[in-house]
Amino acid sequence: RRLGAVALANQQMEMIRGVVYDDIGTKSPDGGGGFLYGIPPGEILEDETVTESGGEYDIHTFVQYVDDPFDGEGGGTDVIPADYKAVRVTVSWGDDDDEAYRSVSVFGTFAQDGMEQISGTGILSINVMDRGGVGVPQATVRIENATTGTDLTTSTDTDGHLFLPGAPPSDQEYEITVSKSGYYGAHTYPPSSDPAFEPEDEHAAVVEGFVNPFSIVMDVDADLPIRTVDPFCNPVSDIDFDMEGGRRIASDNTGDPVPIYDFSASGTTDGDGEAGYGDQSYGPYFFTLDASETAAYEILLRHSDAEAGTEILEVDPGNTDELDVVLLDLTFDSALFTVTDDETEPAPIEGASVRLYETVSGYDETVTTDTRGQAFFPISDTALPVATYSYEVSATDFDTETGTVSIDGTGLRKEAVSLTPST
Repeated sequence: RRLGAVALANQQMEMIRGVVYDDIGTKSPDGGGGFLYGIPPGEILEDETVTESGGEYDIHTFVQYVDDPFDGEGGGTDVIPADYKAVRVTVSWGDDDDEAYRSVSVFGTFAQDGMEQISGTGILSINVMDRGGVGVPQATVRIENATTGTDLTTSTDTDGHLFLPGAPPSDQEYEITVSKSGYYGAHTYPPSSDPAFEPEDEHAAVVEGFVNPFSIVMDVDADLPIRTVDPFCNPVSDIDFDMEGGRRIASDNTGDPVPIYDFSASGTTDGDGEAGYGDQSYGPYFFTLDASETAAYEILLRHSDAEAGTEILEVDPGNTDELDVVLLDLTFDSALFTVTDDETEPAPIEGASVRLYETVSGYDETVTTDTRGQAFFPISDTALPVATYSYEVSATDFDTETGTVSIDGTGLRKEAVSLTPST
């Protein structure tokens, strides 16, 4: 089978050597009697299946312009960077999912007679990067353009770059789709005049005679193992929720800009308080209790900038860590203190000391406020006894505040405390 594949590859390459230089490019049937073309376009079928010696072979041909550094490089001293064409012919046999799958490749270069020229086209220069700006190597890139008849699938180099001279001019009609195993892919959207959906990544444009740079970001995919727990890390089961977030694909600018994300789901945690979504994008995720749950539970906010009743879960590329959403049982006798400064626009005070005590029962506990200026009592999963408690709140560079709070058996009690800077 390997000898047969080598013979077919050499046969395909010899056929290409007989093709006029301008026609050395690829095409594929569009299913309607016409063709879709690669960059550069040409008369060579991109994919064929043939039967030889009782076996079936797949022949894939890829053609790309090469910018040879000998005469300078595109975007610099070389005004015509399409110096010659490189051709790769790959012949494969067997099943992709079969361990016996094999392939062989041959390579060739083709230069035109006389002076290099490539009139009537531009250069599409694509960069695929992770969120840190580092190029993603060997990312699969598909480029489609119905107007020019382009449909090309290839991959980035070791720097996440793809340089394509010979692209027909087009005004933001090149749809770019990028993917890679283990990554959360991305694609472009057509430009929109609708303020309700203004895309983040619009289709690429090619202007004749220019290098047309285009960048798109994708990164390693992430898992979203959600857990609903109480403040003591006990699971809270069977919670209905809504969640959206991940990759930002557009904005709704009909009023104040509102991000539009590509992930949206409604779900229910199981008996262990767990729910999960795999192979998603990094980014912020907004967890909201379903309306059916808000009479019994409230989210203990972990972010001071979260919308009321919403938990922001920040997810990094490659995440596998559990994402805990802390819920307060509104019927559980407890106290939640929120400590802020007394400015016109109050800010939470992290590291404030909140002491809650009651002389009859002997209850006396101190909790330090977190980044959102909150302190929760009790510190164990035993409810606070019904009583009137005294509290004392202090923080460095602020005057101490005191007061009382009544726990009357009706559930959660919230207390806001404002501290005045020391004079």
